[in-house]
Amino acid sequence: MTDDQRIDTYLQHLRASLEVPRSERARVIEEIEHHLRDASLDHQRHGRSQRQAIALAIDELGAPEDVAAAFNDAAPGPDPRRGIARWLPLVVPLTLLAARLGALAWSTTFLVGGTTTGERTLQTAYARACITPALLSIVGVWAIRSADRDPRWRRLAWACSAAAIVVVVAPHLPT
Repeated sequence: MTDDQRIDTYLQHLRASLEVPRSERARVIEEIEHHLRDASLDHQRHGRSQRQAIALAIDELGAPEDVAAAFNDAAPGPDPRRGIARWLPLVVPLTLLAARLGALAWSTTFLVGGTTTGERTLQTAYARACITPALLSIVGVWAIRSADRDPRWRRLAWACSAAAIVVVVAPHLPT
């Protein structure tokens, strides 16, 4: 086995043991390869043969599985707020919006020939009732996307969900 093959074999074992995202994996492999080559050159400067220098550099670094474990431990775990869980705060505002839009659409199906003042008033009330959940949904989406940079924004998304619940429950509370 040539000296370059020893380094390549080491890096292949390291790559197989890494449990980090692909972009991170490429950076780790590159970093370890540079470290091995620099350490090997340093040992050669101190009088070792190339074969001995590479063997020493690999021995000093440790087993590829151990090196990978150190990077795996340091890597952040999977973000639990990805996929469906990420958008969970929008369930209530979007459900409320869908229900109110449904009521608005349903009320228009019975308008055949002109509208009365009462029907126009009802249509206006249904349309206005859609504004609050629509705004809460928009702000919730914005907050969730902002939470990718700063997780504290998720609080605003949950606050929008709570506000949507208040919008539903408040009219039914006794005065």
